[in-house]
Amino acid sequence: MTSPLRQHRSPAGFRWPRRTLWDDVARHAVEHPGATAVSDGDGGYTYRGLVDSTLLLSGRYRQMGVRHGDVVIVQMHGVRQFVPAFLAAERLGAVVSPILPAIDGKAFGEIVDLACPALVVTANDPDTLEGTGVTPVVSAAPSGPGPRLDALLDGRCPGRGLPDPPAPHDLSELAFTSGTTDRPKGVLHTHATATAGILSTISRQGIEASDVVHVALPVGHNFGYFYGVRLGLHAGAHVVLQARWNPDRMLEACARYGVTVSSGPPAFLVDLLGCRSKWRGRLDSLRLFTCAGAKLALDTAREVVDKLPGRMSKAFGMTELGHVCSTTAGAPTDKLLETEGHPHPEIQMRVLGTGGEWLGREQEGEIAFRGPFLMFGYHGGGSPEAIDEDGFFRTGDLGYTDRDGYLVITGRVKNMVIRGGENIPAERVERALAGHELLRDAAVVGVPDRRLGERPVACVQARPGFVPRTADLAEFLQRAGIPPIHCPEAVVVVEEIPRGPTGKVRRAHLRGLASGVAAFEQGGCDG
Repeated sequence: MTSPLRQHRSPAGFRWPRRTLWDDVARHAVEHPGATAVSDGDGGYTYRGLVDSTLLLSGRYRQMGVRHGDVVIVQMHGVRQFVPAFLAAERLGAVVSPILPAIDGKAFGEIVDLACPALVVTANDPDTLEGTGVTPVVSAAPSGPGPRLDALLDGRCPGRGLPDPPAPHDLSELAFTSGTTDRPKGVLHTHATATAGILSTISRQGIEASDVVHVALPVGHNFGYFYGVRLGLHAGAHVVLQARWNPDRMLEACARYGVTVSSGPPAFLVDLLGCRSKWRGRLDSLRLFTCAGAKLALDTAREVVDKLPGRMSKAFGMTELGHVCSTTAGAPTDKLLETEGHPHPEIQMRVLGTGGEWLGREQEGEIAFRGPFLMFGYHGGGSPEAIDEDGFFRTGDLGYTDRDGYLVITGRVKNMVIRGGENIPAERVERALAGHELLRDAAVVGVPDRRLGERPVACVQARPGFVPRTADLAEFLQRAGIPPIHCPEAVVVVEEIPRGPTGKVRRAHLRGLASGVAAFEQGGCDG
């Protein structure tokens, strides 16, 4: 397939780092060749070994037709082979598109249509790619289409014949995020925008080469990809990958490797607190846990501060921006508990009124940011209204800055449910439910959840004689192309969906109505 991303201009106006991730990894391999770069419990790479494997795989990709500016989709779990799989594409100057293995079927096809990949590296079964027209394919699973990733990594580094490494303002990533109403949006980052945000966090949180960075977040999501894997590699640290979240596996990793840095949404912290009897000193090495991706309940935050070893930091960010606000070691306890932190020094923040005017402190409005972490743009130029004439990106989140300049999030402009850091486009799910012949009307709202921040609930007006069940609606939605991770986890039947004079759904009323019922129906859900 032909890449649609070859033509772009270099941005200007901010100060960006003049080095890429590959530059830093190659430097670490010279300065500390025997230092461990990546482990996953079954094996690992030293920095020298990672460079050799990356160069070898780059040569293999090149033989398969991948060139500078092409898109390479990498759809894998957090295993050690993920690192050379994406880094080899970057070394060729290709654009990496990391996506979750849970994305398949119609949703995967939409991404393929938008990305036009030259190569897909996937841990999924062959039928995931059926009808997409993707060739070639590299299988990261024990069986699958095309050559095996393990086999491609088995050999000697060619050492020559590769093009020059990419430049800082070359495109680096095409990340897909859920739009509020339509198809996925492709967020474009250059090496410079990605590196700027990550190096800022490394500096602000004091990450060093001596750290052991634990990553249980999905590497197909930018939280895990940027602020887990790439952060650790930029710092020259030891990255410990955990393929799927499980608090017991984290405790094992901490005991085995002496983990010092970890991160995740509130669900991770709730689960860790729930198995505190198993800690037995295993978490003693932990000095920093960054919580982001969903709202952390105040009582949970207090318990974390009181009981978890080390320090908790809270961060606020988006795929389009990276982490632009965070708390530091010097943040007062009340700021850590009640805010999302202070803007990074490279970032400018504004709170905007309904007319776009700049509001003062303690005035609620839409949060907007400008700075070197901001994406290059959307693939295809989508959503140009997201960036105003002054270059500020409007996040769609409501909030205010307190008297000391800390960010407090109060709600959202966009109709989005955020479940454990995953953005669920409520309106898109609602449009799919509108096609159900036995439903008269439907709305999707998020109800508060201590572990995940929110859970999606379908409030439906059913036709006479139809009793909708959660599993039935999920099956219908998946046939309509809605990913399983976006399907409602509970159903509330109402006599009528409450709407205002203009037909707008009164979501606050539905959230209040659904909260008690949803909590009862979700009791045993595994997040």
